[in-house]
Amino acid sequence: MSTIGAVVQLATGAKAIADGLAGAKQALAGVREGIGSPKAQVHDLGEPIELRIEKIKESIEKGKRDPRFRELAAKIVSRKCGGKWCVAEKDWRREVEAIFDFVRDNVRYTRDVTGIDTYQSPQRTLAWGVGDCDCLSILLAGLLQSVGYPVKLRVIETKGAGTWSHILPLVGLPPTDPKAWLPLDASVNERAGWYPPASIIAKTRDFDA
Repeated sequence: MSTIGAVVQLATGAKAIADGLAGAKQALAGVREGIGSPKAQVHDLGEPIELRIEKIKESIEKGKRDPRFRELAAKIVSRKCGGKWCVAEKDWRREVEAIFDFVRDNVRYTRDVTGIDTYQSPQRTLAWGVGDCDCLSILLAGLLQSVGYPVKLRVIETKGAGTWSHILPLVGLPPTDPKAWLPLDASVNERAGWYPPASIIAKTRDFDA
């Protein structure tokens, strides 16, 4: 290929990526503009973990059933690079990573109000661009389920905490018959698959999302 031809191909590929990103940003803007001001839920930290998880699952369900979430997830995974899909069809791991990276790039980990455990709807998390581990887990699970991925929720009690102090989603791969469950902790600046070190974990529990 000539130098000029290579430059043209690179420019075309860069434009396709930019167009794909613009589509995802437009879909995100649509979610943000359309939500109005949904109320966040405030919860007693002393509530049983089963009750807290049920409320989180209700928020995930509302997110995955919102057609704007399906649109946003679809735009994220269907970007074009040089005329081809940036993420190959049925490359499940890369699809999950694309959604995870989008959340990391657009939502900043931010703690709850002091002394108040708040679970935001996924729509509010996108609108505000902030959330803690609960909110990030709800958002990720809703986006992933909207494009067909099974999700579990893992709660973690860290040593010395005396209560369930962390939550993250696990996504099943491959989605139709999972052989592995990939952790997605968007509350830290790490890649998809990172997991808290065993040295800080007292115990864990898993729940279907």
